[in-house]
Amino acid sequence: MELRACVALLRDVTRAIQHAHENGIIHRDVKPQNVMIDATGRAVVMDFGLARHVKESRRLTLSGIAIGTPSYMSPEHAQGSKGELDPRSDVYSLGAILFEILTGRPPFIGESPMQIMLATVQDDAPAPRSLNPDAPADLEAICLKAIEKEKERRYATAGEFADELERWLGGERVRARPPSPTARWVRKVGPGRGTALLAGAIVLVVAAAVVFSWERRVERRLEVSARLRVAAVLEEAERFEHARSEYSAALALDPANASARDGIDRCGRESERRSRARRHFDAAMLRFSAGEDAPAIEEFDAALRAFDRFGVAYHYRALAHERAGRTEEAAKDMERAAKAEPGNPVYRFELERLRKKAGR
Repeated sequence: MELRACVALLRDVTRAIQHAHENGIIHRDVKPQNVMIDATGRAVVMDFGLARHVKESRRLTLSGIAIGTPSYMSPEHAQGSKGELDPRSDVYSLGAILFEILTGRPPFIGESPMQIMLATVQDDAPAPRSLNPDAPADLEAICLKAIEKEKERRYATAGEFADELERWLGGERVRARPPSPTARWVRKVGPGRGTALLAGAIVLVVAAAVVFSWERRVERRLEVSARLRVAAVLEEAERFEHARSEYSAALALDPANASARDGIDRCGRESERRSRARRHFDAAMLRFSAGEDAPAIEEFDAALRAFDRFGVAYHYRALAHERAGRTEEAAKDMERAAKAEPGNPVYRFELERLRKKAGR
């Protein structure tokens, strides 16, 4: 697709994001994969699964864990709870898409999500024309303004960004101007510090120490955020021991982190609960295999008291009830198994069989 067509589609996407913002919604995961082209050639923004109302912008999901796609994530988003998301975070993501249109790659790349997030917070994006000399200078200026580190320097709204793209498409003069190398340098080290650095080498050393200290703090904070994010995914997948290990690593980096401490306690309790349920289930299966239905059911009961979403325990308790002639009770247990694991076809099949047998 030619450049003008891509920019026109991005303009349409930006208008759609502005419409969401006007209705109080921040998308939080704007990226090329979430833009589809319909049969008429119209761009459609998809996947508002991470979207949040503007009023919730200060409260990120999972207690401050940065959630989104690192390559298109704004610096404040990458910093998790330390950043405050507002519509300008989506403007950054739209600018990152424009960067990829111009250069064929996102603003920051790395070997891992954490590396990309660190670079997003710490480094300046390269000028698009340094990667693709054929990129139009005005589009480069628009792009760099949209992906400014400080959100106050970006376009205030997605609508303003769309208007700039419209001006470029119409051959009009755009308002964005690329920052001079000096301005970019002073902005990076801080306005007051820039003058001091020029004053002498001693101040340069002091400033470098301050910057290094700041970078170390940012790196530690981002590693904590990344570990909390991995832990949350592992916990959601019910891999509690692995999740607890990640929470522990996060707490070692940030001993005051309440999310890490709560995660350790939560995963510890859940892991112990599952282990207790598994011990009773194993004992129940020994009894069930020996045809001892009454003691088997007692052990299944104990397993289910420890963990009430234990689908396979409901399943075998149902079979034990059926073997003991309690078909109605067996059907009820199979219903519980199917509810605990709705995607299990065996439980659905067995449930229909038992319902018919019970005369339902």
